[in-house]
This record gives sequence, C-alpha cells and structure tokens, in this order.
Amino acid sequence: GLNSPLATEALRLLLEQYRFDSVLDVGPGDGAHARKFRAAGKRVGVVDLAPPNWPDAGDFETFVGDFCRVPIRGRWDCVWASHVLEHSAEPQRFLARIHDVISPGGVVAVTVPPRKDEVVPEHLTLWTGGLLLYHLILARFDCREARVRRYGYNISVITPYRPLVAAPKHWEEQRTFFPPGAVRGDGRVEGAIERLNWP
Repeated sequence: GLNSPLATEALRLLLEQYRFDSVLDVGPGDGAHARKFRAAGKRVGVVDLAPPNWPDAGDFETFVGDFCRVPIRGRWDCVWASHVLEHSAEPQRFLARIHDVISPGGVVAVTVPPRKDEVVPEHLTLWTGGLLLYHLILARFDCREARVRRYGYNISVITPYRPLVAAPKHWEEQRTFFPPGAVRGDGRVEGAIERLNWP
C-alpha cells in the first residue's frame, strides 16, 4: 500500500533533493511507489514481468517483460528499482540495462534487502551497501557522489547518473569510484555501510 515500509527513506530523499521530471519504476509491485511519484507530478513508466493489475494501472506507461530485454521507449530522468535486483539471476546485466533507458544527467535509485543468513525464496543474491556500490561500479556507474543508507528491511543507494566509459578492470581503479567515505584508512572499502552521505 501507500504506507509500504519498503524504500520509504529513498523515496523521500529522491523527491526532496533531486530534480527529475520522469521516472521508470522497475518492478513496481502493487504500484505504491509509482503512485507516489505521480502524486509528486512526475511522468511515470513501469516495467514488470506481467501486466499490472492494480485498479489505476492504466494511468501509467507500461512495459511488460524482463527489464533486461523488453524494449522501452524513450529515456527517463530517474530509474527506480526497489526490491527487484535481488530477484535477478543477472544483476550485472540488470544494472547495465539502466544505461539504455536513463537520460543524461539523470539519477539512479536502487534498493535491496540486507543480507540474511537463511535462504529467502526467490532472492538470488545477497547484499550489503558496499556490495551494491561495487556492482554499480562494475556496471559502469561512477558512485563517488552516491548516498547509501540501511534502514529497516532496506539498503538504498541513490547516485547521480555519471557513466564510466569502460568498466574498471582492477581493484586499484575500481576503488576510486566508491564514495570517499566508504574507503577506510587502510585502503579497504567498507561493506556493511549503515549511512553514508545521507542527510
């Protein structure tokens, strides 16, 4: 519902501090976030494996299919993926697909659940804030200005869209694209980030 606890802080920060006119909601679930974006005056598109069946689903531009493969019209200022990346067997392909649909100067917001020790049905990957940043960097996103927060059942990363020309191949280079606060004094990168650059 509209009071869903999933990704609430990311949604609030995105609407308060980032400028964008359109948003592509990948894996919209019950449409709660799509409605929040629409209520804030944004043009909203949704991508899902099956046609959305919520009562007002027809109000949104809809693309039915696997995000990694389905044709998506146009470019979107913001790509929002809340609690969907962990369901993908191809997280790198999923993140790389964002380059095809986002507008220059846009913003990327990805939320995943925190790592758990037990197997969660349909959750195919385990996440920490540091690992989510690392995956984004390997998928050619410059994350030096990223914001990270863990709260409730969420790890959220919001980053301005700054594409890298090529994926950095070696750790010494990869490490330079993390937010400065994630790199410890010994040169290692923090994995279990609780809050970084998040107001």
